[in-house]
Amino acid sequence: MQRYTVSSVERHGKHIAINLQPAVQAQRLHFFPGQYATISFKRGNKWSPARCFSMTSSPDDTGLQFASRIDGKFTQQLSRLQRGTEVKVQGPFGRFVIDPGFDHRIVMLAAGIGITPFISMLRHATETGLDNPITLLYACRSSADIPFYDEIMVLARRNPHLKVYFLVSEGPSEKSKNVFKRRIDDVLLARITNGEFGKFSFFICGPKAFTGNMEHLLEDHGTEKDRLVTESFSQATNLGLGVNISIPSLTYVTTALALLAGIGFFTYLDLSRYLPKAEAKAPSATTSNTPSSVSSDGGNSDSSSSDSFYSNSSQAAGGNTGSPASTYSQSYQTPMSTVS
Repeated sequence: MQRYTVSSVERHGKHIAINLQPAVQAQRLHFFPGQYATISFKRGNKWSPARCFSMTSSPDDTGLQFASRIDGKFTQQLSRLQRGTEVKVQGPFGRFVIDPGFDHRIVMLAAGIGITPFISMLRHATETGLDNPITLLYACRSSADIPFYDEIMVLARRNPHLKVYFLVSEGPSEKSKNVFKRRIDDVLLARITNGEFGKFSFFICGPKAFTGNMEHLLEDHGTEKDRLVTESFSQATNLGLGVNISIPSLTYVTTALALLAGIGFFTYLDLSRYLPKAEAKAPSATTSNTPSSVSSDGGNSDSSSSDSFYSNSSQAAGGNTGSPASTYSQSYQTPMSTVS
C-alpha cells in the first residue's frame, strides 16, 4: 500500500479527475495501462472505506490520476478533497492490459465512464510510439457528456496509428466530424474491421449490459474468446463455486477476510496461552469415597495433558497465516490478453 497526497481535483461537468503525488517518489505505484487500484482518503482522524478506480495516468507519469463520474456519496466526497489530503492507494489489480505482441490490431469499445482505462492506454501508446493500429469507439449519452473529449482529440492528432469515433444516442452531434448520432452495432464493427473480426483484439469497458452485448455480438461474428478483453465496474467473475462475484467486490471481500483471519489467529494464540495457565491454577476435582483421597497430583497430570494439546494446536494454526488478499501481487508478469 502506497501513500499519496492530493495535488488537485479537476471537475468536468458530471465527472472528476483526482491527481495525486506520492509521499515518496521511489515508492510510487507501478502498473500497466488499463489496471485499477483501490483508494481511500483521510477524513479527520479516520480513513474512508476503499473503493476501486481505474488509473487514467500513464505509468511513466510521476503522479497518479483517477477519474470517475460523480455518482454517490463517495465520489461527491472525492470531488471536495483539498490539496494535501492524505490518500492510500493499494494495487494494481486487473488484467485489462494490451499485449503488443499478441494484440496486433486493437479496437477499443467504451461506454460512459468506461473510458478511464483507455485514457491510460492511449496516453502511454502515444508517449511510447506504439505502432499497433488502434480504433476507439466511444459511446456516450450526448455530445455534452463526453469526458476527456479535448485530450482524446489531441492524442488522435499526435498519434498517426489512432482513430477515434464518438457515438451519441441523444441530441445533436455538434462537437466535430468525429461525433456521430448512432450506436455501436455489427454494421459499424464490420466496417471498422472490413469484416475480418478475427484479426482484431477487442477491449470492452463500460456498464455490465454494454460489455455483455458487445461480447455476444462479437462472438456471433466468430471472434475468439482470447481476442475479447473485458472490464466492467460491476462485471461478475465466476470463481467455479456457483457464485458470481464482481471484481471490485472480490477485492473488498479478500481485504475483509484478511483482517478477520488476522484477528481470529491472534485471538486463538491468546486463548491457547491463557487457558493452560488457567487450568494449571484450578484446584483438583478428583472424586473419591473419602475426603482424604483427594489428590493434588491428579490436577498436575491433567494440566500437563492440556498444555500439550494447546501447544500442538497453536503450532498448527501458525503454519498458514496467509490471506486471500495475498493472491494479488505487485510482481508483474507478462500481460495476459484475456480476463476470465
